[in-house]
Amino acid sequence: MKKVILLLVLLLSVSFMLESCTNAAHRSKKKKSDVPEWWLNLPNDKNYVFGKGTASGIDISGTQQRAFTNSQSNIAQKVETYLDNYREDFYQEFGVGGDQEIQSTFATVTKALVTQCLRMVTEYKSELYDYTDEAGRTVYEYYVVVQWPTAEVGAALYDKIKEEEQLRIKYEKSKMMERLEAAKKEKLELDQMRKSGE
Repeated sequence: MKKVILLLVLLLSVSFMLESCTNAAHRSKKKKSDVPEWWLNLPNDKNYVFGKGTASGIDISGTQQRAFTNSQSNIAQKVETYLDNYREDFYQEFGVGGDQEIQSTFATVTKALVTQCLRMVTEYKSELYDYTDEAGRTVYEYYVVVQWPTAEVGAALYDKIKEEEQLRIKYEKSKMMERLEAAKKEKLELDQMRKSGE
């Protein structure tokens, strides 16, 4: 699973780097300074999980790519934790700790979702600093924060459970499915808002 996540993170970081190069509105070029406040104190928004990354180097594109890779690794760990919380809630509600088949099916579903969720990660904010080192070279420091919509993953988990008959039968009437249905509804509302804003 970790190899799949790392491969996906690498592929996504290249796409983020390309997007970042064309989207200068989220970047500014400054002299070396303290770490940005927005990077140190991530937003607290129940609708998103945030991840952060940073890198420095003399190659601007390589520096940006490493920072994005770091931010995606950071958020992948948070996605796994987020999904683990759902899994634990399901297990507690139904007492399936010893049911290996249910555990295996749920693990397969959540692994697929981590990969799917990484495709939903978008840049929240980034900033580029440069300074001249003692050797006279320009060194770049790049800070990035990425975001991941929690409603999207709740909706995706809901859909995956509905697809897996064994999980669907087990959890159909659960409190967790009610929470996931609410997330699915929220995602649909967000989609409608996005469409009306275009």
